[in-house]
Amino acid sequence: MTLQAARKLLGLLNGYTAETVRAAFVAAVRKAHPDAGEIAGADVGRDVHALVEAKDLLLANLGGETPCPQCKGVGYVRARVGVIDCGRCGGEGTV
Repeated sequence: MTLQAARKLLGLLNGYTAETVRAAFVAAVRKAHPDAGEIAGADVGRDVHALVEAKDLLLANLGGETPCPQCKGVGYVRARVGVIDCGRCGGEGTV
């Protein structure tokens, strides 16, 4: 999962904080919970797993910004395992 996909899954914009990630995660899990009635059966476990992955990825990539090679240093990337996700130009690729 990319950082962009994780942000989209949790409904976050650029400039998120640990607090906003956790709040978005809790809201999304509540919505996915079987008692909420919005997701049924085996899809619940798969969806909650994806939400946990998104939360963990976003929290692991707070800070540690480096200049973006695609927009010539104007935007910034949060690098993890060589994958970039620029908050300004939206570019994704490898470092």
